[in-house]
Amino acid sequence: MSADDRLYELLGRALEPERLEPPRERVHEVRARAEARRPRPVEARSPWRRRVLVAAAAVLAFLGGVVVGHDLPRPLRAVAHELGLPVDSPELLDARARMEELGRALGREDVPAVIALDQEMVEIVNGLDQDEQDEIKPAAHEIHERAVAFLAQRGIEI
Repeated sequence: MSADDRLYELLGRALEPERLEPPRERVHEVRARAEARRPRPVEARSPWRRRVLVAAAAVLAFLGGVVVGHDLPRPLRAVAHELGLPVDSPELLDARARMEELGRALGREDVPAVIALDQEMVEIVNGLDQDEQDEIKPAAHEIHERAVAFLAQRGIEI
């Protein structure tokens, strides 16, 4: 054995932690605390708590159905969107509605409606968050360009 190996062995023994056993009363105290925190069986829980859980599950199921069905009222839609749920914001729905209205106005060749709806649509789209803008901008840009071309044919610039 080399001198270095012997030195490492001596250092290892010197730095080795000594084994400690906790006092028995401390072990019993920790076990008692853990036992006290153990959840009670479901049967031992109060009936009101069970009712609250059932009601919460029913509300979540209802909201899930409403969200999937796109029938969520505007205030609930706004809250759900703010909470990060996969729901389009009311503003995104407004932008889509303006796009549809603008398309109908272009079909009717209604110049005042085209001007007003195009301005509204652009304002709404510019107010959306970045993810929603990325989603709607290609279609919004296309219909905006159609409106600009339609108005330019009539000598109107926007």
